[in-house]
Amino acid sequence: MKAIIKTELDLPTVEAWKLVKQSDTLVYVCKGLLSFQGSNGFPKQWKEGDIITTRLKFFGFIPAWKHVLRFISVSDESYTIFTEEKGGLLSKWNHEIKLVNKNEFNCFYSDTVEINAGIATPIVWLFAKVLYQYRQKRWRGLIRQN
Repeated sequence: MKAIIKTELDLPTVEAWKLVKQSDTLVYVCKGLLSFQGSNGFPKQWKEGDIITTRLKFFGFIPAWKHVLRFISVSDESYTIFTEEKGGLLSKWNHEIKLVNKNEFNCFYSDTVEINAGIATPIVWLFAKVLYQYRQKRWRGLIRQN
């Protein structure tokens, strides 16, 4: 199953892209709903070929499964990050983050995730929708702070 969640960011594409590539941004936009054990050891900036293994925690304290993120593509030309992820129930969690220029002050941000979790796929798909809507709300808050 595939989920696509989009929003507009009040930030130039180039500035948003700098934030997208930072692991601190991932930690911030997920905070409160999902956290990553050992995130202080994540690279400062994501790059193609990175492989991260972490234990997920729901709401910052409920332990979940070990999760592997493999950064297949980090493209400065197309403003796209593509990861292949798996762990726990998930045999597939392929995630694409994409920025598209709107004008010199704004850009469109999208999360597209393809999920396979066996018979639990519809429930995991629903969680993905909630997660990415939450993350995008946190993105807009992050931008307002700066």
